[in-house]
Parts: sequence; C-alpha cells; structure tokens
Amino acid sequence: MLNKKTNKRNVVELTHKHSFRKLELEKKKARRLKIFKSSVSIIAIILLISLSIYAFLNSPLALITDIEVQGNFLLDKQEILDTLPKVGQANFYAKRNGYYEEILNDEVFIKEFTVDRNIFHRTVIIDITERTPLFKTVYNDEVHLVCIEGVILPNIKEHPVPYITGIENSEQIPGLVEALSELDEEFVETISEINITKPNKVQMQTVDNFTITVGTLDRLTNKRALEASQLMDLKKNKGKEGVIDIRGREVTYSPSGGE
Repeated sequence: MLNKKTNKRNVVELTHKHSFRKLELEKKKARRLKIFKSSVSIIAIILLISLSIYAFLNSPLALITDIEVQGNFLLDKQEILDTLPKVGQANFYAKRNGYYEEILNDEVFIKEFTVDRNIFHRTVIIDITERTPLFKTVYNDEVHLVCIEGVILPNIKEHPVPYITGIENSEQIPGLVEALSELDEEFVETISEINITKPNKVQMQTVDNFTITVGTLDRLTNKRALEASQLMDLKKNKGKEGVIDIRGREVTYSPSGGE
C-alpha cells in the first residue's frame, strides 16, 4: 500500500515537472517569437525610413531653390553662378560647404568668403570679399592688375586704377604696392599713370591732365599727396593745367607751356 502511494506521488511529481518544462519551453518560444517579430518590425521601419529618405533626396523637394552671391564688385555675379551648381537642377543635400569652397578657392579675385546653407529652405548664401586692385602694369607681356596684397590678377578693363610703366621685373612690385597702399584712396583715384622708368625721376599723370613730379617714391607721403591735391584743385578751378612738383620743401606749380 505504501509503495502504491509512493509511486503515485512520483508520477504526480513527474507530471508536474513535465508540465513545468513544457510551460517554460512555450514561454521561451513566445519570447523568441516576440523578439523575432520586433526585429522584423524594426527592420521594416528602417527600410521604410531609408526608402523614404532615398525618395526624398531624389525628388524635386531636394533641389537647390536659390543661390545668392553678395559682396562682389569686380566679378560679375552671373559668372560666379555659372561655376556653381545650378538652381532647380542640383541636389542641395549632395553639395556640402566644401564643394563650394573648392570652387571659390580657385577664383583669384576672391580674397575670402563664407558659405551659409539653409537646409530648410534649400538656399545657399555666398558672401565674398574681393581683392582690391591697386594699379595695373605689364607683366609677362600682358597687362595685369596688382592688388593691395601684391597678388597679380588678370586685367579688368573697366576698373580704373593707375597704370604703371617702366617696371623692369616683378621684384619692383612689392615696393610699389607698399608705397601706393599707404596713400589716401581718393588721391590714388585721381592718378591715371605712373612712370617709374627713372626711379629718381618718378612722374605721375592725373585724370585732369596734371603732371606730378615725385622724384623718388619715398617722397610721396600722404601729407605731400594732400598738398598736391589741394594745389591741383585750386588751379583746376581756374581752368588751368600744369606740373605739380613735390620734390622740394614746398609743393610748387608750373603752368603747361607758360601762362
């Protein structure tokens, strides 16, 4: 009788253990299934997002809507735009700042610039600072502009700056840049030509047909330039032309062909 009870209890325990194991296996299967479904859902969401992004980036909604160029006075705006991605054709998000910087760095007239991209409006604003031409001269048998930094630039015919003759080699350019860049801008604008063929007898021609005898360039200070300008204005108001000489202690005037 005791053995029967013991056997019955053992059978019950085995049944319970089997049921417990079966329940645990079912729970594990349910967890795995849940994880699998979650993974599939996540992958599907990622694929959906990726496809949506791809579709967006290849749609008209990703194209550049406008490129604005600011700060140019030498370069033509349209010439700058012609080197950049085309509005309404190029993908805004595919063209990073570095793309624009690489293009603009090749333009010798541009001293510095900033590129501002608005990702919401898909617009690009380029603010440039151009080099300031100081004079023009013949270099390598061609007329070139020379800027305040001493950089030699291609000639722009319509830009009025003094034309310097008599330069024998490029080693003279830094000294000319230093001398002219220290002068008042308004005075430099009145000069049409500077002849340095004889370094000790430098002469300038003005847009009002005056000749300024300078001597050596180191004598052409802002003080002397101002005195020469005042004397020229005085004679010009009287309808006269002539020679302004700044070599002596005083700035003097001599009429052309006598008075």
